[in-house]
Amino acid sequence: MREINTILKIAELIASDIRDRKTLGITPKDQTDIENEINFLFENRAKAIEILNTIFSNKIPINHTFYYKLKEFRYYLEFEPLSNKLYGILLIEAYKLLPDSDSQKLLQLLIDDNDVHIFSAIFSLQFF
Repeated sequence: MREINTILKIAELIASDIRDRKTLGITPKDQTDIENEINFLFENRAKAIEILNTIFSNKIPINHTFYYKLKEFRYYLEFEPLSNKLYGILLIEAYKLLPDSDSQKLLQLLIDDNDVHIFSAIFSLQFF
């Protein structure tokens, strides 16, 4: 079975509020491996849930922290199309896990909360 080691390491850093790219040592030559991990997540959504559980300790927050934590993948990956795809996969799976009322609240935050930037999510919406 294919692993998601890099994505999982990033999720652990995000969960720990550690913001240090050097810890991972990701370079442009790693882009293909990361792309393979993200494609694997796209096909194996249960693994995406594992990433969400790592970031949010099994409870998805219904506030701007949710979007902030997902956006942190963009900081670590630097490869915009890949980070958008990952953001979209995690967004979809998070919404599926939540009761309808909570997923609607999260969507409403995209419009109502000044700490959430709707344009951060727009590029990932193609994966819905």
